Amino acid sequence: MKTKAELIASLRKQFKQTGLIDDSIADKLRDIREYTKTDGDPLVTKILRLAAEYIEANKSFEIEIIPVYELGDATDEEEETEEPEIELEPEIVDLEHLLQLVEAADNKFNREELAVIKNTLLELV
Repeated sequence: MKTKAELIASLRKQFKQTGLIDDSIADKLRDIREYTKTDGDPLVTKILRLAAEYIEANKSFEIEIIPVYELGDATDEEEETEEPEIELEPEIVDLEHLLQLVEAADNKFNREELAVIKNTLLELV
């Protein structure tokens, strides 16, 4: 039986070679999901399920997310002044990027992006 890392590598290789997103990709995401269940990572587990459902419904995986950026801690003085409005451009998340995030899901910044992806997928699925 393959490890989670081997399954992700196999999926990335298949996607790079064919460029196709179909039900076999969704099935492989579900296989990877089984490992995340045993790892006890509910965020990644849910994203993999939602991504598989999205792929089955759309035969693609490119979603727009609004990125989250930490602006740092404001001091009391800064809180009193009005903060300038920041317009964030949507970013496109594709299957390759999702797999990179899943591979390094322990990274704090990756987890933040994964949470945004999860919320986006919940709206789309």
